[in-house]
Amino acid sequence: MELLVRHATNEDIEAIVRIERAANEAPHWEQAQYPAILQQEGRRVLLVAVAEGQVVGFVVAAVLLEEAELENIAVDAAFRRCGVGKALLDAVMVWAVEHGSELMRLEVRAGNKAAQGLYRGLGFVQNGVRQGYYTEPIEDAAVMSLSLSAQPD
Repeated sequence: MELLVRHATNEDIEAIVRIERAANEAPHWEQAQYPAILQQEGRRVLLVAVAEGQVVGFVVAAVLLEEAELENIAVDAAFRRCGVGKALLDAVMVWAVEHGSELMRLEVRAGNKAAQGLYRGLGFVQNGVRQGYYTEPIEDAAVMSLSLSAQPD
């Protein structure tokens, strides 16, 4: 499968929202919030993965000083376990380093072992737990981070 990761455009928003709603019981943002992310380039980024001519995943991250935060990532169910998530994470880590980040942080549902495995495989370590962080349903979040200064160029 040929996969392209690129910056999202307004034309991608409908597919992004569809993927997020299918992947998350409680979506992170409303559809109207995604165009605002596109306007914050330099501080936030919205990347999409494209395969077979369609958007199959996306990632949102933000940078504040030397830290980046992975805000959201989702992959179309039909394209999971095909390297899409890893490709998105690799691309967003490059973006974060280019924007001065030395560390990337994220929260992930405590019960989402597949995502945690992906993050650990990329070198993320768990730093703590945020009790009751997620709603619908209520669930703890594992807090994870990765030193970007140790990543290969």
